[in-house]
Amino acid sequence: MRAAAAQALRGTGEAAAAALAVLVIRRGDEARGVVADALGSLLALRPDEGLAEATRLLRGDDEELVELAALALGQSHLPEALTPLEEALTTAFRPGPRRTLLLAMGLLRSEPARVRLLTVVRAGPLGDARAAIEALGASAVGVGLRVKVEEAAKGRGLEAAIEAAFGG
Repeated sequence: MRAAAAQALRGTGEAAAAALAVLVIRRGDEARGVVADALGSLLALRPDEGLAEATRLLRGDDEELVELAALALGQSHLPEALTPLEEALTTAFRPGPRRTLLLAMGLLRSEPARVRLLTVVRAGPLGDARAAIEALGASAVGVGLRVKVEEAAKGRGLEAAIEAAFGG
């Protein structure tokens, strides 16, 4: 019920709804999805405030909130969301959060995000490269992206990851 209410905030377009979303984000909720839904609503209602709140969560110590904030940013499709995701990637050391940050970049479906992910495929650690391939595969339209991924991955032993992400 709280999650549905947090999602419904998005549809109101009102300043009071944005303020309520901020309150939910800052107060937290035992159902972490409620915080994610409130963040998604804030990103839709007031992108600048939403980016600030998401960035704050990305800088926190709670890995679950870091991952939820990353996914909310990716789902927002806001071009400005790439910068906080990239910054968070530089400080994330555990594989789970790193994978989620890379997947969130793929969710942005922007050319700068694709370029960043292709750079990870080309020169990043192999675990990150696999996650970047997965992110690119999830956002792929047409065969052109697969060709770019194959070129970036050449000689890195990532053929299985490409096959899993893009299929035959």
